[in-house]
Amino acid sequence: MTGDVQEPCQGTEIQCCFLGRSFRLKQYGPMSVRQYSVAREDLFMERVVQAGWRRLAYFGASYGLQAIALSSFGPVYAFEPVPCIFEALCENIRLNPGSDIVPLRLGLHSRGEFREIIHGGHNGPTPSLTVLPAGARFRDIAQFVSFSSDLLRLFDAFVIDIEGHEGEVILSGPPVPANVCHVFLELHPDIMGQPEARSVVRCLGDQGFEDTLVSSRNAQEHHWFRRRRTGGAGSP
Repeated sequence: MTGDVQEPCQGTEIQCCFLGRSFRLKQYGPMSVRQYSVAREDLFMERVVQAGWRRLAYFGASYGLQAIALSSFGPVYAFEPVPCIFEALCENIRLNPGSDIVPLRLGLHSRGEFREIIHGGHNGPTPSLTVLPAGARFRDIAQFVSFSSDLLRLFDAFVIDIEGHEGEVILSGPPVPANVCHVFLELHPDIMGQPEARSVVRCLGDQGFEDTLVSSRNAQEHHWFRRRRTGGAGSP
């Protein structure tokens, strides 16, 4: 992988209808094509809209279709650590002026630190922190935050789509901040295995969240975790 040059942020502009609106987006390769079509997760995102939020953190925003669309319903902070994909995210935000969205070149990890991330640019495969995926050509150093970060005290809802790394974040890191009432989680039993996936669900239950399975696709599960009502501050 040493010496490879990442492709510039160019792409082909398209129109995409999602959550009742039309958006201008740029396609860069197979990863963006997939996100704009079979991986849009329409039902999951509709449930996020129904839940409502004051300020939403979207971890793993990728090219930004979902985060940009959600920003029509409330302020969104889009977290994406891969440099070339973050650049594409910012371009898609620029193409949709008026979106209430802030892009942040940060990822989510059990520890807030700088770590190496392995990926294949716009042509895949899915970025990884731990293994060398087939077809990966690039290594970048990216900055990550954990649930203990002061930054995350700004939010009352999380969307977490970090491609199988959610087990490390939830099982090994600090608990979800007390200010967060909703966690929308794309769970990957196909990557982490069923035992670890079920441990993630139990761990969030132990932290005071009720689980609703919203949808599933290709062995991926989409969960809505709502913090149980206590009648005190921070109740949803």
